[in-house]
Amino acid sequence: MNDLGSFRYILRIEASSISDGFYISQEKYIQDLLTRAILGDEHTIETPMEVNVHLRATDGDPLSDPTHYRHLVGSLVYLAVTRPNISYHVHILSQFMSAPTTVHYSHLLRVLRHQMDLVKTLSGLTARLRDSVTCLINSRSSSMLHQRVLHGRRKVTVKSK
Repeated sequence: MNDLGSFRYILRIEASSISDGFYISQEKYIQDLLTRAILGDEHTIETPMEVNVHLRATDGDPLSDPTHYRHLVGSLVYLAVTRPNISYHVHILSQFMSAPTTVHYSHLLRVLRHQMDLVKTLSGLTARLRDSVTCLINSRSSSMLHQRVLHGRRKVTVKSK
């Protein structure tokens, strides 16, 4: 086995080594996703979906070409792995992959605008605060995955085997 050196970008995740582990981020992936979505303006939203929204398969008119919707929702499914705050909303949107409508597409755009808001917020923060949206993986443990995330101003540690 050969040492290939340090990695910078793998599986659409940027990584950099720091003193006690690795700093990982999907900011570039989100930027690419927003470019593919062609949102048209810089309007951002603070919440990914309105409270108590109940989407049905019969809401709105069917999309003429659902391929773009499917592609964007699939990209959000991958993004939700590292951003659990949108996993519920992506789950709701993925239920309509077979026959998405204009209403479903508008809710998809809302989730994307929320991600745009997070990226803008991230770009204004210092490197020390960037772990509020991304994770710090501790390299000292080989059997446990440690993630430190800030929720508001409180630190939350998540451990999994």
